[in-house]
Amino acid sequence: MRIVMKNKVVIFIFLFFALMSCNKEKKIYSLDDLNDQIFGVLTGTIIDALVSDIYPNARFGYYNTTEDAILAMRAKKVDAVLDDEPNLRIIAAQNRDLRVLEGMLTEDEYALALSFGDEERLAQVNQILSDIMESGVFSEILERWFPGNDVPRVLPDFDLKNTNGTLIFGTSTITEPFSYLDENGNCVGIDIELGYRIASALEMDIEVVNMQFGALISSLVSHRVDMIGACITITPERAERILFTQPIYKGGIGVIVRK
Repeated sequence: MRIVMKNKVVIFIFLFFALMSCNKEKKIYSLDDLNDQIFGVLTGTIIDALVSDIYPNARFGYYNTTEDAILAMRAKKVDAVLDDEPNLRIIAAQNRDLRVLEGMLTEDEYALALSFGDEERLAQVNQILSDIMESGVFSEILERWFPGNDVPRVLPDFDLKNTNGTLIFGTSTITEPFSYLDENGNCVGIDIELGYRIASALEMDIEVVNMQFGALISSLVSHRVDMIGACITITPERAERILFTQPIYKGGIGVIVRK
């Protein structure tokens, strides 16, 4: 009888510590704590491939929006969410239970993009972007769309003409502050304002088409849109399919976790 009771106590202790181990919260304080974690990433991005080179044992959950990935993290289905660092800064500023880890997993450059065969317009767009950068207007654009500034986050008024037709601008409103929906359901953000400024300089009207991020490049390649912009990272693989403008912003892949 004593042997049986002793065995029961041993089994109980084993099960207790096994359950404690399973329920133990995963502590993530820095990029060094990300080995063997499960990451939430956006469907249609190349983040999983890039991060797999850094963390070979990483596993991934795929979501249509960063908000869906955040919900999965709160439900403890993933341990951290990966996205463009500017977008994560916005999310952390709006959610006190989340924080962005210091540092970035990659250093990337973002740009707008056009179709192959549209090299002449690309040259025009690059000149317009250069003028925007050199005149200081781009600093005003960043100040407008990043949080923490007193400047109203409202798209300026543009006197658009359709002398040269309409610029069909494809975007995905899941990449705040580059492209997102405001409280009135309008597409706004850094890339959207650049699209309007480019259309104005080209004496064109603009039509903004919102779609899933994974459909942007295929829509451009098939000429359903004329230009795309949604915090799009310049990569050699993408450059084989589309024409990138000059870089408009330097960022990278960041990591957001629960506090």
